[in-house]
Amino acid sequence: MSVVFNVLSTAFDLLLVVLGFSAIIVIHELGHFLAAKWAGIRVLAFSVGFGPALVTYRKGLGFGRASTEQQYLEQQRLRRAGRNVAAGDELSPTEYRLNALPLGGYVKMLGQDDADPTAVSDEPDSYQRCATWKRMVVISAGVFANLVLAAVLFVIVFKIGLLSESAKIGDVVPGRPASVAIAENAKQFGVTTPGLQSDDVVLSIDGEKPNHFQDVVLAIAMSKRGDPVAIQVRRAGIAEPLDFRVRPEIDPETGMLGIGVSPAQSNQISPKLSPADVTMVASSRGITGLAPGMRLVAVNGQPAKSLNDVQRAVDASNGSPVIATFESAGSGGEASTGAARTDITLKPLPRLQRVSVEVDSKSRTDVMHLVGLTPVLAVQTVTLGSPAEKVGLKEGDIFVQIGSAEWPSIAEGISQIRAHTDKNLGLTVLRRDPRTGVASEIKLNDVRVGTNGRIGFAPTDSSRISSDIAGWPAARTSGVGATPTGATLPIKPGSRIVSVDGQPTPTLGDVRERLKAALSSGKTGVEMQVELPVGQQGAVRPTETIAWTLTSDEAA
Repeated sequence: MSVVFNVLSTAFDLLLVVLGFSAIIVIHELGHFLAAKWAGIRVLAFSVGFGPALVTYRKGLGFGRASTEQQYLEQQRLRRAGRNVAAGDELSPTEYRLNALPLGGYVKMLGQDDADPTAVSDEPDSYQRCATWKRMVVISAGVFANLVLAAVLFVIVFKIGLLSESAKIGDVVPGRPASVAIAENAKQFGVTTPGLQSDDVVLSIDGEKPNHFQDVVLAIAMSKRGDPVAIQVRRAGIAEPLDFRVRPEIDPETGMLGIGVSPAQSNQISPKLSPADVTMVASSRGITGLAPGMRLVAVNGQPAKSLNDVQRAVDASNGSPVIATFESAGSGGEASTGAARTDITLKPLPRLQRVSVEVDSKSRTDVMHLVGLTPVLAVQTVTLGSPAEKVGLKEGDIFVQIGSAEWPSIAEGISQIRAHTDKNLGLTVLRRDPRTGVASEIKLNDVRVGTNGRIGFAPTDSSRISSDIAGWPAARTSGVGATPTGATLPIKPGSRIVSVDGQPTPTLGDVRERLKAALSSGKTGVEMQVELPVGQQGAVRPTETIAWTLTSDEAA
């Protein structure tokens, strides 16, 4: 049944799109029609849709199921032959039609036929005999009608209301400007923790009150680069608003100024989703037992109000499983008190450390690392129709070379792309065969970088799919304190960590787990087997053993 529901839902959505476009075209043609009537041009037909007529109407004949154009033309022929037509028998020149295919519409004027440019007329009320300026009005009236429609719909939508997130902060990204800003009146109210926090309500931004979260995003994106924005928030337990001054930075994903905050999220799975959709999304993340309408009510036994409560529990879990409790939906699709509860066990994924890196003179980005071991730039998604897709870049590709940078980190890769704006750029990637698991280097055709400094892919790093290592971006970091010990190890970019203390490490996340296990047993260092970036990928590569001793702060 769920498959049938999905098919019907898709078909209904497609029908709405078709009818919507048709309505826009009909309004466009209505503009031409009204303007032609005003200009005194004889309109022969106003049609909604194409194909055979379903219903027609002509004044003097009334409604019918077929076109009456021939009857009207015959009456006109008799009149030209000198036959008088009684006043009551006079037919309107305009026929209104509803046709079988609802894909727009058209207006047919005397002396003007897009399908037949030779259909001209010397009649005094023809299109050709109309004054030139009036014809320009007729031609422009369609666009004007669409502008009027847009204005009317704009008013209606905002009268009814538009679904949007409230101006409440849901999540704060560690290491971004919002997480490190200190309230100017923090001491006055005994606030010792830096940064904006989840559930802070934004009261004003640069003196303007935001009605919803998108207002916050827009105000930050439109702020002057390099200048801080004044943000006033209300925080639970604090008597007065807190005043922050946060300096936005370029967000590497959007290319706009941002501070690293996201909106508060609901605690309910939408009842409008189909069970198949919920199951598909949840199972892709290893989660079972969820259904439409279920509501998150607790996390690790503590009451929960939003999905952000799960993220906070994960952040504080130190890697331990998190138990999320959901209540089942009632008959109306809404969760109800006393309903059956389901506990979902969530296993947190490791989060690497973050360092702010200069991309160019105008922007910075964040690079993830494991105590100095930096993953390689990889492809998260590829934009359809983009230059990246046209040269064959695929999701999961790891960059072996971009321009002159070999095994680049995210910062180095983005810097190379920006440096080749409006130029060709060479690409080589490491791609794993999904059937055999064997990785091989593939040289792609040169890609043309757009004038916006992009080629059309969302960047990520290789930490969850491999243990390949990029070089530490030492020259691009500033204000990050001492260089991590992992960055000082004699590991060449493109090397791969294959084991730690004899345990295999297929990904950088596995390297982190092996480090944790070794340090928890009282050790201060480990031995790593590292494959060197020599020879063809997939073939046997030389290995070497590297000892790594961490500082006490790094171990913590």
